[in-house]
Formats: sequence, C-alpha cells, structure tokens
Amino acid sequence: ASSIAQSLRQTEQVVHNYKWPVEAQDDAVEGEWTTTRSVVVKTVPPYFFLHLERFTYRDGERCHVANTEFIQIDTEITMVNDSSYTLQAGIVHVAEDSIAEEGHYIALVKETAGRTTGGNGDNDDTWHALNDETCTRLSQDEALGQLGGVTNDEGHYFCATLLLYVRHNMEDTIQDQTDALKEVMTTHATTRQDNETKANSELIGKRLRVRWAKGKFYAGVVSQYHPETGKHTVTYDDGDIKKYNLSKKTIEWLD
Repeated sequence: ASSIAQSLRQTEQVVHNYKWPVEAQDDAVEGEWTTTRSVVVKTVPPYFFLHLERFTYRDGERCHVANTEFIQIDTEITMVNDSSYTLQAGIVHVAEDSIAEEGHYIALVKETAGRTTGGNGDNDDTWHALNDETCTRLSQDEALGQLGGVTNDEGHYFCATLLLYVRHNMEDTIQDQTDALKEVMTTHATTRQDNETKANSELIGKRLRVRWAKGKFYAGVVSQYHPETGKHTVTYDDGDIKKYNLSKKTIEWLD
C-alpha cells in the first residue's frame, strides 16, 4: 500500500500454500492449503498510535525497509463506525545519508484548528518540530514530507516511525496538552540559557593562557562575555584584544 489509508483498508491478506500441522483424522488430511487471515477492529480509541515498520536488519545491521523510502501520510483517516481521525503528531528518525544505524529522533506536532499562532488566526497547516530544546515552525507540506520520508539540503534523511491520530472532537484536549508541553520546553530552554550565561559570566576576571599558531601560549585575562554570540573577550598582557568561543580554543587557566 502506498498510503496509510490504503493500508488500513487492507485488513484481509491471502496466505498461499501455508502448511497446517493437521493431526491424522478421517476427515482431515495434512497438506498445503490456501487460507486467509484478517484484522478486525471492533471499537475505536480516542487516540490511535500507528507504528510504521521503516527498519529491518540485514547481516546484523539496521537498514531502511526496501521500497518504503517515501509513503503518503494521510492527514485524515476513517475507521469502523465511520469514526474519523486527524493526524496530530509523529516521531521522526533523522539520519545522515539514509544511514539507519545513526541519527536521532524528533517530534512533529500540529497546531489544532481554532488556536492562533503568530496572531493571524490561521493555523490549520501549522506544525512544530521539537528537536531537543529547539522548537521550529513548519508548514504542513514540510511536516508531511519529513513524516513520509525526505532528504533535506544538508543530506539528512527524515522518516516517521510512529504516528498519532486523534479522533474528531478531541482537538481542544490535544491542544491543551500541546500548549503545556511547549510551555515546559520553553521554560527548560530559558533555564538552560540562563545557567549557561551565568557560568560564562563567572569567567570574567580569570587569567588564562591561549594557544596560538605554532603551539605558542600567550597570557591574558577574560574581560567580557557576549551572550548573544557565546564568545568571550580576552585582553592579553601585551594589550592585544581578541574575541573567542573558548570551548573551541586550547587554553590553560592560571587562576
């Protein structure tokens, strides 16, 4: 199946030449029979989690399942009793050069209709990518591309491994939970930034030696911190002044 909706409709699968272990009886003979198996959904939940089989193992290494580099992700699906669901979120695996063994996971979450983003009141196609402490706004086309399987300009391959569908009339509940999650992430990012600023500011006044070309070290003092760039100003004993990202320099602390 090329889409989620088509996969859900294929609830019956024909299994050819399956050998059933039938005990010897007068009316039953062991043999290779053609049979079918089916999946029946009797009741539907408020939340529908769909796991996508995007990886397999070959020769002990994990790789992407063949012919599933891209699948159409349906934003609306209908199940039994005409129960309709809307795509609300997904977990996406991000790898370099389609290497399944490497990479990390991000979450994509859709804004619920009726809630405003940016003050324009039109957010039916607005998604958010939650990548560690970073939250980036995406269009629906961008989100569906990453969920379905796409390689960006930097060579990073995106594909969904888990999708969350929400039954209709539950959007407000989901949005309240989404708002709470965004608030927690914003608070975490702010606290982390404040702690980094404090730690870097405490370096002001400390003496150090910085390694220059040809392995020579020159002494000076940290005279200023610039939180907007993450760099420190080093005033050398000879009067020279430089700005550095100290984490990328070879230094020796003298205090």
